[in-house]
Amino acid sequence: MKRPFDKINKNDIIHDNIDIIDTINYTNRYRFYNAIEEMVFQKIKMADELQSRGICTNMPIIRINLACPDEKLYPSQSERVFKIMTNAKRYGLIIETNVVEPVCLNSWVGRLIRETATPGFRNIFESAYHYYYPQTYNLATQRKELSPHKIIISPNDALQQGLCDFIFLNNGTIKSR
Repeated sequence: MKRPFDKINKNDIIHDNIDIIDTINYTNRYRFYNAIEEMVFQKIKMADELQSRGICTNMPIIRINLACPDEKLYPSQSERVFKIMTNAKRYGLIIETNVVEPVCLNSWVGRLIRETATPGFRNIFESAYHYYYPQTYNLATQRKELSPHKIIISPNDALQQGLCDFIFLNNGTIKSR
C-alpha cells in the first residue's frame, strides 16, 4: 500500500483497486463515488463478455483496500457505495477486501467487510486489526448504547471468527484457516 496518495482526497481508484484511506464523510465524495461506479460498470461489461464466451470461472475482481478511520455508519454518505457493491455482486463480480490498518466493525466499513466482501477474499494485514464497541443497555436512559471501551480483535482471532479468510504476514507469507 505504499502509493503516492493525493493529499486532499486520500480515497482513490487505481485500476481495479478502491483505496479507502480517509473518511467517507467528506465534501468531495461524489467524485469518488462516480469513479467507483464507472469502474464497476467496466467490470460488469467484462463479466458479461466472459459469460457470453462461457468463461464463468474467472470473474473480474474489485479490490477494496481499507485503512478508514470511520467509527460511524454514516448511512446517508455510504448508501451509494453499498448500492454500487450490491449491483457488482449481482453480476458475479468478486469483491476482495484488504484491511491494512485498524478498522471499526461498528462503522460502515465493518458493514462492508461483513456483508459485501466475497467469502474467500477477505484479507487482513498482520499489522492491522478489527475492533468494535460493544452494545450495552443503559438503565438510566432505558436505551441501548455503545460502550466507550473498544474491544480489539487480532488478525488471528478474526481468522478464527470468520471475519477474514487470510492474514498477510509481515514476513511475506500468508496464513489461512
